[in-house]
Parts: sequence; C-alpha cells; structure tokens
Amino acid sequence: MWWWPDLDRWWPTTHDPVVAQAGAGGSSCVPVSKAPLLRRAGLSGCIKPVRLGVMIMVASSKDHGLMRQTSWDHTQLSSDLLQVEVLEWRTPPCTVGDSERLAPRMRSAGVAAWMRGKGHSKSTWWCAQRGHLQGVQRLVNTVPGADYYLLVDDDTQVFPRATGLLLTLLERRILQPHEDLYTGHLIHPEFVALHPESPLKVKPFIGTGGGALLRGSTLRRLQVSGTLDAFITRQTEGDLRWSVLDWTFGLAMAAMNVTPRGHAAFQQFAGQHGVHKKCNASWVSCHEYERLHFRERVPRPKKRSGISDRISGLERCSERQDLDLPGHDLPVQCVGAPPHFPCAAPSAAACRERCEARCRCFAYVYAPEGQCYLKGRSAAEGAWWPKAGFRSGRCDDAEPQCEQADANVRAHELAFQNEAMHESFDLLRWAMPCRYGDFGMPSASHQQQGFENPLSMYTSRCS
Repeated sequence: MWWWPDLDRWWPTTHDPVVAQAGAGGSSCVPVSKAPLLRRAGLSGCIKPVRLGVMIMVASSKDHGLMRQTSWDHTQLSSDLLQVEVLEWRTPPCTVGDSERLAPRMRSAGVAAWMRGKGHSKSTWWCAQRGHLQGVQRLVNTVPGADYYLLVDDDTQVFPRATGLLLTLLERRILQPHEDLYTGHLIHPEFVALHPESPLKVKPFIGTGGGALLRGSTLRRLQVSGTLDAFITRQTEGDLRWSVLDWTFGLAMAAMNVTPRGHAAFQQFAGQHGVHKKCNASWVSCHEYERLHFRERVPRPKKRSGISDRISGLERCSERQDLDLPGHDLPVQCVGAPPHFPCAAPSAAACRERCEARCRCFAYVYAPEGQCYLKGRSAAEGAWWPKAGFRSGRCDDAEPQCEQADANVRAHELAFQNEAMHESFDLLRWAMPCRYGDFGMPSASHQQQGFENPLSMYTSRCS
C-alpha cells in the first residue's frame, strides 16, 4: 500500500483523537491550527465538519460506484472536514418502449448515433433516466439534515480532502445563509443539439457525471415545494420520459427559479475528445476517471482446470459459445476508447485475457465482428442469452482491490495541497462558483481545428 506522509502536513488526520470523533459522527470539531490551508483562507478556531449526502447511480444492487462509502471513510483518504453518507441508487425496472421512434430527435449525426446506441433492446439506460429523481427523493429522505448534496455517476472520482476544503469555504466564506446553490460543470442547451422540431425544451443544466453539488436547503426546498413529486411523475410516466436525467433535473431546478452556476473544479469531460489528458490537480471531481488512469493487474500464473465448461489453461473465466451476456459494460473498455465503446480483439482468447487482466472485469463477450466487450459484476451474475456466433465468459474471481486507484487519488490530493499552498493560489477564487450565465469561451485550438460545436463553447470553463 502506497502512502504519502506529506498529506498530513496540510490536514488534520484521523489519527488525531479530536478528528476521529468528528469523523465518527461526534460533536467535536476540526482545529484550524492543524490545517494550514484553512488558516490561509482566513478561518480560525475549531470548525464543525460539513455533512454531505451523496447519491451514486449504479446499475444494480451488486454494483458499486468509485465513491462508495468506503472511498470516503478510507483512513488515508478521508477528509476530517466532512461527514459523508452515501446512497447507491440502483436503476429501477421499467418498460422502455419504442426508443427508435420516441427518443429525442437530434440535430447532428454524431449525437443522433449516440442517442440510438442508448436504446438497444436490452439496455437499461432509459430506465436509469426515468428513475433518477426517485433516487434524489430517497437521498433527501435518507440524509435529511445534510448541509450539501452531491449527485454523481458510478464512474466519477471525487477527491475527499479537496472536497472537504471546498465545502467548508463555500459554507463559511462564500455563500450567504439563505443563498441557493446548484453548481458543477455547467452545460448550455445548444450543446445538447436537439432537433429544432423536438418537443423537449432544455434549459442550462449541470452535468452530473462531473458531479452536481447542491446546498442542502436548496434540494430540500425542491422536495417540500412539491416540485420534486411533480417532476418524478413527468419523468416516470409523463412528457419527460424521453428526457436525459441531467436535462430533467435542470428543468426541475428552473421551475423553482434556481439558476445553475458553473464551477471550474468539477469536470464532466475528463479526457473526452482530447480536451483533457489528465485530471487537473485543482479539480475536486473527474468523470470517467479510469480513462485517465487506466490500469491493469499483473496476471497471475495460469493453472489448469478440470471443470468441463472451462477452457484448458483458464485461471478464472469460464466460456461458452453462441451465448451473450447483455448489458453492464465497463465504462472503460480499452485505452483511448469513448465511454462504454467496445474495442477490437483478434480472437475470443485475446478478449478473455483482456478481462483477466482488468480491474473490476467479471465477464466478457466476443462478437463475430471482432469486438470485445468487458463487463461488470452484474453481467457475470445475469442469465445467458442465445446468440449465434458470440463467445461469452464469466470470471468468478473476487473483485480486485485495485490498490493503484488509491495511489492515484492520494497523489492527486497531495498535488492539490502543494499547489494550494503557493502564495499565488487564491483559495477563495478556487472555491467560488462561476458568475451566473458564464459558459466560458471557445479555446483557440478548437477554433483552429474548425469544430462546429467545441466542448468549450457550450460548457463552463470559468476559473
């Protein structure tokens, strides 16, 4: 296990008995005298931890997000400025319907192809879109007194210590007592590229892949006002059944006259389309984090198996022919691939070896056209589906711990703290949301390349 003792130069640690009580839900506080970054921000005395409720979208009860409860509680990564409660909200069952005919019409061919890909016959993606606000309601009921709420995807990495500092500064130095907050990576409706004749009308919204941060009072007002119930009905069985969950949530907040604000520390598009090659040290969240820190385990020596349905020489994967294991694709299939897109493989054996060497790969499917699909735990526990020409395998080993992931997170937190201690680093500016309506400007590189709708034109890049 890797360890950076320098992390504790900037933060009180859970080895401190005062802090341990706070982390355990006690009434104790965090002494600013032991946290140089808090002193730099002009704070003093002893600070009560911020209570944060987190909702993670997962495919099933057997799946987990990167930011499961243990990711916040880990002794070497946890923030003593936070008390975190996590709700892993699984996709509720639903009857999808005719997505080919009813899904939103898109203006560009690329986005239209993306939308069509979400509607294949066994996809649960539309069920996830329709069950999102029910999860939000459960979150408010489960953590009713939270100071803040954070909505993230299962493949979003949040950095606990940077997040604890950011929320402390928002609460104590930046926001007014009754000020609403709905912030994260702000996206303009033009980025969505809906067809002009689409009945859906989208307002500015926050991409929850990068994390949507809400003040506790703001989200509770959404519930007590009846707005949340009204939009749950519209999302599950009404006019918003075919709306993407981020669009719908933005509309619900707009119905309460809450305007989304961009925030430079939340990143929806980490690594996508070459916009970012790494997770910047000043960010508190990165979507599709594994794409930036793709990792493999060192393969263990192979052993022979006497089980009849295993191929000779396999270590942990059993394979069958003319069968499919649909759904539950890993977000990262191979280096450089778009999210959830399969990668080419020369053979079923090569596909199997790729799964055996991957963190969190529990199944694989090799399609006749040479595509290799890597799958999560739920696919391995699901039913086989007859499909001519396909070769599918289940891998029955326990989920790897992937210690390299923890090492990457610790390295990121240390890089942030080193950067934040520089005299030129303005902590309050870093923690402050963008001005209302600030979507940034297109970058010079995008303009030179002639992108019709560059990401930077319609997504917030304020700093």
